[in-house]
Amino acid sequence: MMNISDAADAGDFVVRAYDAYHDAPSALFPAVALPPGCDFVAWVTMEDFLIEPGPNDRRFYGFIAHVTATDHYVFALRGTEGWREWWDDFHVVLVPFPGVTRDGKVAYGFRTIYETLDITYVNQDVYAFHAPHLGRMGAEQTFTEKLRSVLRVHEAERRSVAGAERVNADQIGLDGVGMTLTGHSLGGALCTLIVMQNDFEESDLKPTAIYTFASPRVGDGLFADRFDNLDLVKWRIYNRPDLVPTLPFEIFGFVHVGLDYPVDTRRLPEIKWTISCWHDIHSYLAALGVTMDPNCSCHTNALAGKDAVVVEQMQIQRRAFGH
Repeated sequence: MMNISDAADAGDFVVRAYDAYHDAPSALFPAVALPPGCDFVAWVTMEDFLIEPGPNDRRFYGFIAHVTATDHYVFALRGTEGWREWWDDFHVVLVPFPGVTRDGKVAYGFRTIYETLDITYVNQDVYAFHAPHLGRMGAEQTFTEKLRSVLRVHEAERRSVAGAERVNADQIGLDGVGMTLTGHSLGGALCTLIVMQNDFEESDLKPTAIYTFASPRVGDGLFADRFDNLDLVKWRIYNRPDLVPTLPFEIFGFVHVGLDYPVDTRRLPEIKWTISCWHDIHSYLAALGVTMDPNCSCHTNALAGKDAVVVEQMQIQRRAFGH
């Protein structure tokens, strides 16, 4: 059974990625409000594109946090925001995924976005100090290689503070370092690709868990089979009326990954019955028992100024559904 508390905690990090983006939509490196007991490690960015990515289209997409005084990290990605990102998502031709071509194919849009992902460590001077000790560097690195480099730098700094001597990144192994990956919508699809790439590279980083919310289908049956055989906690949480988890359609060869955990926000009186609210991350967390802020745009309190006829129609729908 899924640990609901762990899933809700993972979802909270996704909310914080959204909040950071909404507070400063044009900022590549926005301030991220972390929960107590965490320190900030790095920003995750990506490039939007219409046909192909461009050099001036990079946007903040998520972050890495470290749970203080532990060896555990959290990698969180927000979901799709804006028409350009939705356009990117809907490139659904199945294509090989670099490195795992013998184990299925993935959607072209997801693969192309994944290939634009980058990480920026919180302290670039510190990262530059460790760069000579990180081996292969630069554009030829895969995203998961960059991810592991950032973790080695952060672990080196953490252990240097605790010890008497300065530890270099090349002295750091990631055995015993845990990581939870979590993402909403497109972010969930990208987290799935990250886990697969990292496993294919047979790295010393072994992710502990992945919790996705409203993730679309990522790849074909071979891809899903390989993912489902990975040794980590993996849950795909989806809302029954949400349209996004039904995409891309199975008729095109796509298959869902992971153990599924269905919720149904139509049974929650505080959540609006709209397509966008069925997909909203706050609605998902409410379905896991997290109290929704009454000021949230998907809370039914927001109907106070709406036409009473609209309210009555929604109430009739709820009664028809059996709530």
